[in-house]
Amino acid sequence: MSEQDYTPAADTKAPAKPAPAAATATASPADELKKLKEALASEQKEADELKKRMDAQQAQIKQFEKSLADTSQVTTAFAAALQGVATERLEIKEFLTNDLPRLADSDEVKSKAAEIKLKTGEVNDAIARKASEVDALGKKVDAEKAALESANQEQSAKKQQLDDLKDRQRTIQEQFTKLRKLRQRIDTDGKDKPLVRYVLARELEQAWAETKDLLVSKEELESLYYAKSDAARAAAATAAAQDTKYKAAQAEFETTRKDLDALRNARLDDLVKAVSGITTAMPVGAAAKG
Repeated sequence: MSEQDYTPAADTKAPAKPAPAAATATASPADELKKLKEALASEQKEADELKKRMDAQQAQIKQFEKSLADTSQVTTAFAAALQGVATERLEIKEFLTNDLPRLADSDEVKSKAAEIKLKTGEVNDAIARKASEVDALGKKVDAEKAALESANQEQSAKKQQLDDLKDRQRTIQEQFTKLRKLRQRIDTDGKDKPLVRYVLARELEQAWAETKDLLVSKEELESLYYAKSDAARAAAATAAAQDTKYKAAQAEFETTRKDLDALRNARLDDLVKAVSGITTAMPVGAAAKG
């Protein structure tokens, strides 16, 4: 056999098959959608809570900023005011320290000290009396107001009683509709059920107790209506009279309060007038010159 005729023997061994790919679990679209929605909901909740905290912090920041701004404005204005009266403060302190003691120790003031006290006391006492009068009138206004509120409540109650009589027919119809339904339920729901029948019967008893007093004759209703009408008119008249008393008390209080304000505003002028009327002894040297 020649080299050309030679053919290598074929490998009789079968080639190895590739290993199968490992199986992977694939989530369904529905599961993926559920997970995404749950994740989104969780993140949204966290975002909402974060926003609430941020909003609260922003509100606190604004409050503190406003507080700081207000404080700065007040303190700046106060400092400016103090600076503006610095000279006057020194002058007043100097006057009270030096001049006032000299005045108090002068013969003229010493000789008229009792009269000065009397005259200035009269001015101050007049203001104190007027202030007490205003206080008493203020209490009177409060009392009249309370009486007016009570009178108005009484008027409302009497009017409601009268209105109830006007609606007596409708009320009776409503009550009997309720009674009728209860009676029917006793026969239906309570049939062959003694306990249910008993409970409903007690409800019927209560409803009847609320209804039976409404059932009066025409003559009785007429008499009752007249009485309630008179009571309502009387309550209205009382409330109107009390309103007049309350307004009169208010007017008196306001007038007296204005008088008190006038006395307080004129206090220095009145003190000057009172003390100016005190006659002082003429100095000896002045008398000689005269």
